[in-house]
Amino acid sequence: MFFALLWACSPKQNTTTPTATTVTPETIQPVKTEAYVLAETPQFASEHRRDWPFAEWKTAKAYAYNMTNFGPGASLFVYREGNWNPSITEEKSLDSSQAQAALELNHRLGGKVGISKCAFPRHAVVFFDAQEQPVGSINVCFECGDILVWPDYYGEEDDTSFRYAMSEVSEMPTIFNHHEKTLPVWQDLLITTIGLKAYTRE
Repeated sequence: MFFALLWACSPKQNTTTPTATTVTPETIQPVKTEAYVLAETPQFASEHRRDWPFAEWKTAKAYAYNMTNFGPGASLFVYREGNWNPSITEEKSLDSSQAQAALELNHRLGGKVGISKCAFPRHAVVFFDAQEQPVGSINVCFECGDILVWPDYYGEEDDTSFRYAMSEVSEMPTIFNHHEKTLPVWQDLLITTIGLKAYTRE
């Protein structure tokens, strides 16, 4: 009897198997990334904007290509009319703020900007629809400053003389003044923020 009472009063060891803590989606804290903040640059009046790229887009990617010295026969677009450039060396997905920034920069300049006669873009942004088909590309040359856009932002029937009107504060057409202040923002977006490699001449 004494031993029975002693056994009953002694502390018992826990023989149950510990269970792992269940991790639910509510307990996982998502990693928050800061949205890209687009710098202010000159832009044309809202009536000159077009609903480019003329098809609904869902995602966007940035590309580096043509990472070589200019040569005959090279394609100047990373993508245009069903054809991808075979020289692509980098591809990076854009978040929504970066994609919207690229689109906005294109609106601010009104598509193509021809600064030189030797355009050789090496960086680009391509917009894709819900079926992951390309619907527009913006191709930027940081050496000469040219920007090539597919599809064309303005049609042949559009009056684009406002882009080449003389600025009140400059002897150059308005588009050149806009472009001069916008190209560094393109570089900040594509090279500094998204992380595409800059071209270095061999």
